[in-house]
Amino acid sequence: MCFVKKWFPPSKKVEQCEKIFHFRQVPGEQLFDVWKMFKQYILRAPTNGFPNNILSEKFYIGLDDELVLYLNREKHEIEQKNMKIELMTGAPLEDTDEIPD
Repeated sequence: MCFVKKWFPPSKKVEQCEKIFHFRQVPGEQLFDVWKMFKQYILRAPTNGFPNNILSEKFYIGLDDELVLYLNREKHEIEQKNMKIELMTGAPLEDTDEIPD
């Protein structure tokens, strides 16, 4: 227990949780780099207490408008592909099904 208190005091946990909670993308930063930084924040505070859905929300909210528009467009295109496949096969895609090219 002394090891944890020495190397990971409560103040450090709070600091790391604040970085997650108030996460913001640096303007012009690429999606890969943004995700890498956010993931590092999570790994530095493994006991952050945030459920996965809140972590996803904090990441998404921290993105700049341009990247949000890009992700929404990509999501829409994937949904359109899924709809075409469903119409062709007559069966809805499961979450684990891959989308053919």
